[in-house]
Amino acid sequence: MSIDTDRERLVQGHNLEWIRCDLKMTDMITVVRWDLENLRQDSFILGGLIPADLVEEILSGEHISDVIENVWPEPAAYAPPGESQIKYFRWGVDENMYGSEPLVIGHQFGKMRDNYFEISEEFRLFHNLYQDRKTDTYIKIDDVGNEETVAIVTHDEVQIRLKEIQQFLAVKEMSLSLLFEFNEYSEYSLHELGLSEIRHRELKREGLICWVYDRLNTPEREFPSDSRLRGRRLIVPLPKSKSGFGDFADEPEQYDEFIVDVDDNGDELCYAGNPHEFGDYPSEDSETTSELSVMSSCSEPSKETLEQNFRKLEAVCDECFGWRIFQSTKLGSEDPFRSLSVPGPDDKHGFKIFISDLAILLIESLDKKRLKGLIPRGKRNRRKDEISRLDDALNSCGIIEIENYVSFLKCLWKLRNTYSKAHVENTDDDRYKCAAAYFDLENLNYQEGSANILGEAVAFLDFLISVVQSGKLGDKNNRSC
Repeated sequence: MSIDTDRERLVQGHNLEWIRCDLKMTDMITVVRWDLENLRQDSFILGGLIPADLVEEILSGEHISDVIENVWPEPAAYAPPGESQIKYFRWGVDENMYGSEPLVIGHQFGKMRDNYFEISEEFRLFHNLYQDRKTDTYIKIDDVGNEETVAIVTHDEVQIRLKEIQQFLAVKEMSLSLLFEFNEYSEYSLHELGLSEIRHRELKREGLICWVYDRLNTPEREFPSDSRLRGRRLIVPLPKSKSGFGDFADEPEQYDEFIVDVDDNGDELCYAGNPHEFGDYPSEDSETTSELSVMSSCSEPSKETLEQNFRKLEAVCDECFGWRIFQSTKLGSEDPFRSLSVPGPDDKHGFKIFISDLAILLIESLDKKRLKGLIPRGKRNRRKDEISRLDDALNSCGIIEIENYVSFLKCLWKLRNTYSKAHVENTDDDRYKCAAAYFDLENLNYQEGSANILGEAVAFLDFLISVVQSGKLGDKNNRSC
């Protein structure tokens, strides 16, 4: 890596910015992460439940080096200090002394079996969550059948939506403490990086976040210099009336409403569906009425439209030249449209699955061998990936309108490689930044972003249908253009 890159990493501004960022009730919060495999950087986040009366003590810095967030609890029996009677502790520690209770439980088996994380049973029962065992996601289903992803578990990370965390904390009368540590290592000395040592470990605090930062020369170790950012962030509970649980909960609304956002207390911000309210004030909100009318009357591109175009393309390919641009064998034995699903506004994991599935459908299943046959022999071996083959094939047949659709496919592929279920998320990657700008993802929620992408996908298939029907790619008797 360059000196500039290493200098930026060791300063750790990006990590501190991530820790300090404002949280929305709809955000998926990392409550556990265990990433110690990277050579140049490693990190962890460990979450644990603590009583409210320990919040100030935890943030004072006195315990910042004590890992009390017990993610790998082991039941134990021992006599607490100053006592003679042996007691059983289900989490392995005296909760009266340490005050910590796990929200996520890790299991380790000495490399005899794969380690894994699971969310505490109490949390799962509290929210009545359904576990999709194929994807290890936890889903909340409301009274009318709507589904929302509440938690996502992978082998090294657990994310849970903030709203459900704070509702749980409200009834438990506890807070969530997130102990974090980020270590960055450089092959350059601090002198070469133009940085000075920081050894005094001054505690800094902003609200419910505290941290210490060290930066040292380490010539005796593998890397000449490193830095460490270690601290805690506290997540506090909602009022019990906002827990949505039992008799603690507020009275239910009397009328149906259109949910448009969620505020800091977990309340849903809505357009009221009370017909009397709309009737009383018809002129004071003409703008809102018009907006709702547009929302209800205009249909976004749907996966049904995409499937209709895909099937039509298959049919015109069969009719016009006897082979298909997309190989059904690449799509697997199951119907690819059965799993393709447009995510909800806050469904980050669903968005990643959507990106992966769409990339398989529109890119990975392209028939490179057939497309190669449309390219002059002298140019066939220049580029071998699916998108380039399609670009070369159509250009060779005199189809010059392909450029915009190639840009769409390339950006979809960049998302697939940096922000999908098939790859580790990397929003710092230039490929992601390029794709996010192309699809305007920074200004849209996951549902809106998916609609943007789906609209381009439908247009792309429309284009291919017109190309095949034009006869420019050949026909059954003359397959060469």
